[in-house]
Amino acid sequence: MPGLDLSDLSESTLWVVAGEGNIEKIKRYLEYGGQNNSKLDINSKDEFGYTALHAAVSYSRLEAARWLLEHGADVNITDDDGDTPLHSCESVAMAKMLIEEFNADPLKKNDEGKMPIDNAYEEDYDDLVEYLKNYCKDFNPDPKELSDDEVLNIMLGEFEKANENFNNNSKDNDSDYSDDD
Repeated sequence: MPGLDLSDLSESTLWVVAGEGNIEKIKRYLEYGGQNNSKLDINSKDEFGYTALHAAVSYSRLEAARWLLEHGADVNITDDDGDTPLHSCESVAMAKMLIEEFNADPLKKNDEGKMPIDNAYEEDYDDLVEYLKNYCKDFNPDPKELSDDEVLNIMLGEFEKANENFNNNSKDNDSDYSDDD
């Protein structure tokens, strides 16, 4: 389109502007930013299979992600590693929108067999893990992937339970051996 200023798009890609969350630039890029100023598909992938939706989600650009989804982005599209946008999600608000409004699949596994909850767990997004547990009832992290601190906390918790049981049993047994001569 003659006279349209696309200079602010020349150093960017669709994925960069989606990661920035700039909806106006996303619109212009989709309309005029492809090779030879041709339209781009909203689900266009980069060399790693990453889409604009992956970028918007991974940078927590909620409104940009919503706009992309409302305009045809595939909520369950996968990159070259089999990750959906939900696999790169960092916040409960974004996950809620993806799952509850756009039907993202929280149980979809990537090429490593990991679900979005596994990625959230590995990244220490505790609130997100708690939210995703609503959909992944059987979530149980692989003990080989637990950090030393997590293993220690589990062991201390088990020790405290055992100690409490021992103390309770000792009190019960003490009454059995009282001196009532």
